[in-house]
Amino acid sequence: MQVVATWTGSSADALRQALRMTNESYAEHLGVAVRTVAYWRKKSETVPQTAIQEILDSALDRAPDRAKAQFAVLVGHAQSGRQAARREEAFGASLTQTAVPEFGDDDYLVLQQ
Repeated sequence: MQVVATWTGSSADALRQALRMTNESYAEHLGVAVRTVAYWRKKSETVPQTAIQEILDSALDRAPDRAKAQFAVLVGHAQSGRQAARREEAFGASLTQTAVPEFGDDDYLVLQQ
């Protein structure tokens, strides 16, 4: 079971994407204003009110398994992006511009003859 400790605009929008809904249909699904959904997309770090947190919890609980899996992937990518941005802020752009070969990269592999 997927659990969100504290919903943010970013995670709320990830659920919208996982459910493959428009802003309008998602707002109707949750019972909130369309401008609220649009605001979450614009201000991804926003933390919705407690009552809306509970609505989002319920919406995630009711979501089909496919949507829950998609949500987990989307939230994981969002968190990875925020962590990379924080690292870049802390250490400067040179950290993210340095190419570090990963396992399986052509530059990393050495052909044996």
